[in-house]
Amino acid sequence: MSSLGRQWLRPRPRRISLVTLNSKPSTLNSKLSTVFNFHTYYIIEGEPCLLNVDVADLLPTYPEGVRLSIGLHPWKVTESWQETVALMREVTKREDVWAIGECGLDKVKGGALPVQMEAFCAQIALAEEVQKPMVIHC
Repeated sequence: MSSLGRQWLRPRPRRISLVTLNSKPSTLNSKLSTVFNFHTYYIIEGEPCLLNVDVADLLPTYPEGVRLSIGLHPWKVTESWQETVALMREVTKREDVWAIGECGLDKVKGGALPVQMEAFCAQIALAEEVQKPMVIHC
Protein backbone atom coordinates (compact mmCIF):
# COMPACT_ATOMS: atom_id res chain seq x y z
CA MET A 1 0.00 0.00 0.00
CA SER A 2 1.35 3.45 -0.84
CA SER A 3 2.22 5.93 1.91
CA LEU A 4 -0.76 8.03 0.77
CA GLY A 5 -3.06 5.05 1.35
CA ARG A 6 -1.63 4.43 4.83
CA GLN A 7 -2.01 8.11 5.69
CA TRP A 8 -5.65 8.05 4.63
CA LEU A 9 -6.34 5.04 6.88
CA ARG A 10 -4.68 6.56 9.94
CA PRO A 11 -7.34 7.78 12.42
CA ARG A 12 -7.17 11.50 13.01
CA PRO A 13 -9.24 13.75 15.28
CA ARG A 14 -11.72 15.77 13.27
CA ARG A 15 -13.93 18.68 14.13
CA ILE A 16 -17.53 17.76 13.50
CA SER A 17 -20.33 20.29 13.60
CA LEU A 18 -23.21 19.10 15.71
CA VAL A 19 -26.61 19.34 14.07
CA THR A 20 -30.11 18.28 15.01
CA LEU A 21 -32.96 17.29 12.78
CA ASN A 22 -35.53 19.48 14.50
CA SER A 23 -35.98 23.21 13.96
CA LYS A 24 -35.63 24.16 17.62
CA PRO A 25 -32.11 24.97 18.85
CA SER A 26 -30.96 22.12 21.06
CA THR A 27 -29.17 22.30 24.37
CA LEU A 28 -26.26 20.56 22.67
CA ASN A 29 -25.87 23.23 19.97
CA SER A 30 -26.26 26.11 22.41
CA LYS A 31 -23.53 24.79 24.73
CA LEU A 32 -20.87 23.73 22.26
CA SER A 33 -20.68 24.17 18.52
CA THR A 34 -17.94 21.62 17.79
CA VAL A 35 -16.53 18.59 19.58
CA PHE A 36 -13.56 16.27 19.11
CA ASN A 37 -14.26 12.54 19.37
CA PHE A 38 -17.92 13.01 18.60
CA HIS A 39 -18.75 9.46 19.67
CA THR A 40 -16.31 7.47 21.74
CA TYR A 41 -16.14 4.81 24.44
CA TYR A 42 -12.93 6.19 25.99
CA ILE A 43 -11.95 9.41 27.75
CA ILE A 44 -8.71 11.05 26.66
CA GLU A 45 -7.61 13.47 29.37
CA GLY A 46 -8.12 17.09 28.38
CA GLU A 47 -10.00 16.29 25.17
CA PRO A 48 -13.70 17.19 25.00
CA CYS A 49 -15.81 14.26 23.88
CA LEU A 50 -19.26 12.77 23.67
CA LEU A 51 -18.84 9.54 25.64
CA ASN A 52 -21.21 6.63 25.00
CA VAL A 53 -22.20 5.14 28.36
CA ASP A 54 -24.48 2.26 29.29
CA VAL A 55 -27.03 3.41 31.86
CA ALA A 56 -25.89 0.61 34.19
CA ASP A 57 -22.29 1.92 34.10
CA LEU A 58 -23.13 5.59 34.67
CA LEU A 59 -20.88 7.41 37.15
CA PRO A 60 -22.04 10.33 39.32
CA THR A 61 -19.57 12.74 37.65
CA TYR A 62 -17.14 12.83 34.73
CA PRO A 63 -14.07 14.97 33.94
CA GLU A 64 -14.53 18.52 32.62
CA GLY A 65 -15.45 18.56 28.94
CA VAL A 66 -16.95 15.06 28.89
CA ARG A 67 -20.56 14.93 27.76
CA LEU A 68 -22.60 11.75 27.58
CA SER A 69 -24.77 9.87 25.15
CA ILE A 70 -27.03 7.33 26.83
CA GLY A 71 -28.54 4.53 24.80
CA LEU A 72 -29.40 0.89 24.46
CA HIS A 73 -27.01 -0.52 21.88
CA PRO A 74 -28.66 -3.07 19.55
CA TRP A 75 -26.17 -5.75 20.65
CA LYS A 76 -27.44 -5.40 24.22
CA VAL A 77 -31.18 -5.34 23.54
CA THR A 78 -33.05 -8.01 25.51
CA GLU A 79 -36.72 -8.76 26.16
CA SER A 80 -36.53 -6.42 29.19
CA TRP A 81 -35.47 -3.36 27.14
CA GLN A 82 -38.40 -1.33 28.54
CA GLU A 83 -36.74 -1.17 31.96
CA THR A 84 -33.56 0.27 30.44
CA VAL A 85 -35.46 2.89 28.42
CA ALA A 86 -37.41 3.89 31.56
CA LEU A 87 -34.11 4.38 33.40
CA MET A 88 -32.75 6.33 30.43
CA ARG A 89 -35.74 8.70 30.69
CA GLU A 90 -34.65 9.62 34.24
CA VAL A 91 -30.96 9.88 33.37
CA THR A 92 -31.57 12.27 30.44
CA LYS A 93 -32.40 14.96 33.01
CA ARG A 94 -28.70 15.23 33.88
CA GLU A 95 -26.94 18.26 32.39
CA ASP A 96 -24.04 16.16 31.11
CA VAL A 97 -26.33 13.91 29.03
CA TRP A 98 -26.42 15.56 25.61
CA ALA A 99 -27.62 12.78 23.29
CA ILE A 100 -29.55 9.51 23.07
CA GLY A 101 -27.59 6.58 21.68
CA GLU A 102 -25.84 4.65 20.47
CA CYS A 103 -28.99 2.91 19.34
CA GLY A 104 -30.31 1.33 16.17
CA LEU A 105 -30.59 -2.04 14.47
CA ASP A 106 -28.06 -4.79 13.77
CA LYS A 107 -29.05 -7.89 11.78
CA VAL A 108 -25.72 -9.62 12.43
CA LYS A 109 -25.44 -9.41 16.20
CA GLY A 110 -27.79 -8.74 19.08
CA GLY A 111 -31.31 -9.61 20.10
CA ALA A 112 -34.14 -10.59 17.77
CA LEU A 113 -34.70 -7.95 15.11
CA PRO A 114 -38.36 -7.27 16.05
CA VAL A 115 -37.26 -6.63 19.66
CA GLN A 116 -34.44 -4.36 18.44
CA MET A 117 -37.01 -2.43 16.37
CA GLU A 118 -39.26 -1.90 19.39
CA ALA A 119 -36.33 -0.68 21.50
CA PHE A 120 -35.07 1.60 18.72
CA CYS A 121 -38.53 3.14 18.20
CA ALA A 122 -38.83 3.75 21.95
CA GLN A 123 -35.45 5.52 21.96
CA ILE A 124 -36.48 7.67 18.99
CA ALA A 125 -39.63 8.67 20.90
CA LEU A 126 -37.51 9.42 23.99
CA ALA A 127 -35.13 11.61 21.97
CA GLU A 128 -38.10 13.56 20.60
CA GLU A 129 -39.63 13.86 24.07
CA VAL A 130 -36.46 15.23 25.70
CA GLN A 131 -35.37 17.16 22.57
CA LYS A 132 -31.90 15.60 22.32
CA PRO A 133 -30.07 14.41 19.20
CA MET A 134 -29.38 10.74 18.57
CA VAL A 135 -26.27 8.67 17.89
CA ILE A 136 -27.37 5.95 15.45
CA HIS A 137 -25.66 2.55 15.19
CA CYS A 138 -24.86 1.71 11.59
